Amino acid sequence: DADGNFIAWVSRKGIHDQMLIHRSINVFIFHPDGRMLVQLRHRDKRTFAHYWDVACSGHVDQSDHPNGDPNESTAAYWSAARREIVEEIGVDPELEVIGEYPPAPGINIERTMIFKGKSEGPFTLQETEVEEVRWVTKDEFAALEPVTPLLRWMVENVINWG
Repeated sequence: DADGNFIAWVSRKGIHDQMLIHRSINVFIFHPDGRMLVQLRHRDKRTFAHYWDVACSGHVDQSDHPNGDPNESTAAYWSAARREIVEEIGVDPELEVIGEYPPAPGINIERTMIFKGKSEGPFTLQETEVEEVRWVTKDEFAALEPVTPLLRWMVENVINWG
């Protein structure tokens, strides 16, 4: 639920079809020079196809929970972040938690833990998920289109970029 309490295991399709709140992760990657990495979501994605998005994002799966325990949410968020970043862009930087956020009204239906890390790459893209990655400055990000509403919200409300 919006407070992070476990209710039931539901398939990814069921979650989206029924618009159920679910756990997810988002990982921001910054270059040591301060630029932010963005990814172009694959054109076949079910949501926000071919939009620019955070460097890495994904659902927290049942397999991310230690011993399948749904109440081990913190460990599951970390597991999902590490799994997704290696799968999607092929790096494994040290991460730190920015925070855990409830669904943003009108933006998403996810209880999200947001992480950040530093990397210069090189990046190996998961072809079915990511079409391209790009480093952007704050000014370049402001002009970037189309951008997922969640990425725009996170940059405006969560990320201390600078």
